[in-house]
Order: sequence, then structure tokens, then C-alpha cells
Amino acid sequence: MATYHCSIKNGKVGKGSPHANYIMREGEFSNAKMKEDLVHKEHGNLPSWAKDGNDFWKNADCYERSNANVYMEFELALPNELTKEQQIKLTKDFINEHIGENKTYTFA
Repeated sequence: MATYHCSIKNGKVGKGSPHANYIMREGEFSNAKMKEDLVHKEHGNLPSWAKDGNDFWKNADCYERSNANVYMEFELALPNELTKEQQIKLTKDFINEHIGENKTYTFA
């Protein structure tokens, strides 16, 4: 039987860039063992000044006020019964419906 999991968490200033590196398996998290479980990664709705998602999250950590939440994390566990392509499509549909086109996002 298909099951799912969804939780929502907030990340404080200074945690945005390291967390993005973790979920994208980049930087200090780029070793082969950690990359084994990575299926897909993507950034979206980046402002024109951001070179890539890592640049955006570094700047968010640097320029956001000290007591702010830099990111909101939606942790989704998708059913194994879906193919990888179906899981990616379901994630993109979730982003379109709940995040929209005006907020920057990173998912992996």
C-alpha cells in the first residue's frame, strides 16, 4: 500500500546555504556515498542576480535579518510505487500548487 509523509520546518539565518548543500549533495556533502540516494535536483524562481541556487542561499544567509527564517522546508516522502519520473512530476505539481511562481525554491 502506498504511503507518504509530509512535514514542514523553518530554517534560521546561517542555515540556508548549508542545508541547500545537504539536500543537493554539494560542497562538503558531495561524497559518492551521499550522492547514491540523489534522484533529481532543481532550483526555480531565482532572481536575476543569483548565479545559481547556492549563490541565492548564501546571500539569503548573509543579508536576511538576524532573527529571520531564511527558508521553509517541505519534507515529502513519496510512494515507492511511483516511478522516478512520476515522483519528480508529483513534486513539481506540489511546488506549482503550494509555492507558485513568486518564491524561490530548491528541491532534491
